[in-house]
Amino acid sequence: SIQVSTFDSQMGTAKVDYNNYFSSQISATANHGYHFVQWSDGNTDNPRTLVLTQDTILTAEFAQSFSGQCGDKLYWAYNESDQSIAITGTGDMYNYTTTTQPWLLFKEQIKEVTTSSTATSIGENAFAGCSKLQDVYCYAVEPPTVYDSSFSQYNAFLYIPCKNKKVYMLDEVFGNFKYIECIS
Repeated sequence: SIQVSTFDSQMGTAKVDYNNYFSSQISATANHGYHFVQWSDGNTDNPRTLVLTQDTILTAEFAQSFSGQCGDKLYWAYNESDQSIAITGTGDMYNYTTTTQPWLLFKEQIKEVTTSSTATSIGENAFAGCSKLQDVYCYAVEPPTVYDSSFSQYNAFLYIPCKNKKVYMLDEVFGNFKYIECIS
């Protein structure tokens, strides 16, 4: 027989699909904001097929995610020391709900967001609920597509390229920021 459990059930779940008497497939699914690390025997395959020769107990281990993908070619990383999110890469950011942002576990701590000069959109609800957000650095010369729901409050400082300050100020959403400052 096989018994599968999770290291911390708040981080994810593990399950067994019995293929036949001797072979089983196990898989671990991380909850939002976490990722699968390994099984208690050190194996990192997920899903994983086991050929059983004895009673087996395995535990799925998960860890909190501090970086990941947020668009087909966009990536995010959370810096715990300064409570900032850096968006790197190019293209459009995925759209989210207020409970599916990849940085969900940090959203009440985020003070700063920086987007690359090649980000072309900031997804719906991307930073909704980030109530401590103080500074947004947007390096794109042309304002990325942004939605009313992309940010939950607009009392933060928006730092943008100087040569297009007027375009940002006239943008339907970016123009809502209380403070718009130039960066070189």
